[in-house]
Formats: sequence, structure tokens, C-alpha cells
Amino acid sequence: MADGTIIADSYSTFPVYQQDDYFLFLSDRTFTVNDNVNRIPGPGTNSIILQSGTWSMSNGDSYVNITNVVQGNPVLTRSQKILELSATTMRWEWTDISTGNIHWTTYTAIP
Repeated sequence: MADGTIIADSYSTFPVYQQDDYFLFLSDRTFTVNDNVNRIPGPGTNSIILQSGTWSMSNGDSYVNITNVVQGNPVLTRSQKILELSATTMRWEWTDISTGNIHWTTYTAIP
């Protein structure tokens, strides 16, 4: 970046079965993170839905807040600043609450 910040592609080091996972945001304010064509290997890993929960917008719709729900209970809310949102791309910035490091994540629509 112009300020000298180095942005690494950490997803390229993920196993192939994680690189094609995707978010599905629904109009009822729920979401799922889904396994795609390359599935998690091993027995007992047949579920397509990897995570689920609710989502909301805040700060004039410049942030998306994602709350993971486990067995009907909200367990963690993460707030991501939306940097780009189009028909094909969603890019956001988020801070790791355990380290304070800032991360950038880009999702591209599956054709």
C-alpha cells in the first residue's frame, strides 16, 4: 500500500477445500458460510453449512456486523468495515480481537 503496509494473501496458503467456501447473506438478516465443491475431507464432514448466524448493518451502512449463532445462542459478533461492495465483490477490513492486527478480506462472486 502507499503507506508501506504489506498485504499478504493468506488465503493462498489455506487448504483447497477452504479456498472455495462462501458466504450467503439472506434478506431475513441471516447468513451461512458454506462448503463448496472442494469439501472438507474426512468422516462426519458432510455438512455443507459450516457456520450460521445473523447479520446487520451499522454506521450508515458502512459496517456489516456478523453474529455467529450456535445451538440458537449468539456467541460472537464481528464488525467489518465495508471497503467495496458490488455485484461481484465484497471487500472488508476487520481487526483481530486477540492480536489487534488489521486484516483485509476480499470475496468474489462465484460465476
